[in-house]
Amino acid sequence: MSKQKATINDDLQHYLCILAFKEHLVAYQSMQSEPWQLIQIKGGQQYLHKDKASSLKDVLSDISANLNLKDGLEKVKVSLLYQQGQDKLFIDAVKNLQEYHCKTWQILNWDSIYQYALQILNIEQVFFDTQTVDHPWVQDHILPLVWHENSIEHQQQALAALRQEKNQIEEQLALMRSDAEQALAQQVNKLENDKQQLQQQIVDARVQLQKLQQPDLESLLVFLPVIFKDFWNVVRPDELAMIIGVLNTPSVPSPYHSPSLSTVQQKKRQYLALSEESQGKILDLCRELVHNHNALQVHQEFKALVGALD
Repeated sequence: MSKQKATINDDLQHYLCILAFKEHLVAYQSMQSEPWQLIQIKGGQQYLHKDKASSLKDVLSDISANLNLKDGLEKVKVSLLYQQGQDKLFIDAVKNLQEYHCKTWQILNWDSIYQYALQILNIEQVFFDTQTVDHPWVQDHILPLVWHENSIEHQQQALAALRQEKNQIEEQLALMRSDAEQALAQQVNKLENDKQQLQQQIVDARVQLQKLQQPDLESLLVFLPVIFKDFWNVVRPDELAMIIGVLNTPSVPSPYHSPSLSTVQQKKRQYLALSEESQGKILDLCRELVHNHNALQVHQEFKALVGALD
């Protein structure tokens, strides 16, 4: 029996989200204004990645074949979310996505999105089991926050519900008199204040999402040892952590061996595939490092790309 492909409407905006947890990958899809749905990967609800970077390519291949879009992933907005420590699975993400003609993509940290969802839900930290993923919870509370436009829509729906509640109370207020009228008026004022607070939360959400949708700075640090010769022999890991403002100090083997020429050339190609904004972020960090570490020397392969850093 042949396998039937799930063809979707090419005219609607399509979203794809792949989550990388400690042991497996999970994927979801959504079309314009439609709820998110779990996608089967090679016949299962999750895919064991075995810490192999090639697993992302395997997943994209299977999903692209099942979606059966005539332009591959060209019109699909792809989000890659990684649990802390699993960003290594996306080391070839740019190359893999380009192979399927994807033009719009982002790589986000799962923990940041998860904490942001808890903040919106106004609940304290709860245990989330990544072994047996609660798919409905992810679909309802995590995935709507991944893209800026969807997150604002999510907030606006909450605001609309609050306005509806306010209107219902105002209708009841019209039927009341005396002390009852005054009590309800106070409640309406409280709801108005709540509405203003929610509107401010929407503004804050836009700012936070803009930060979240920037490429993770820690994942960009892999370029430093190839841009500069003997980088870790000049800049200590703890100094770098302090400069970029992260709590976790990068783990560097000792003794440190500089990357081979082929590795430098490969990272150069990946650097060229980054957006101008991402390249600019790397260059800004390089300038700051050179300012504080005069011994840093740019690798020959990158001299034409980064130019003068002083």
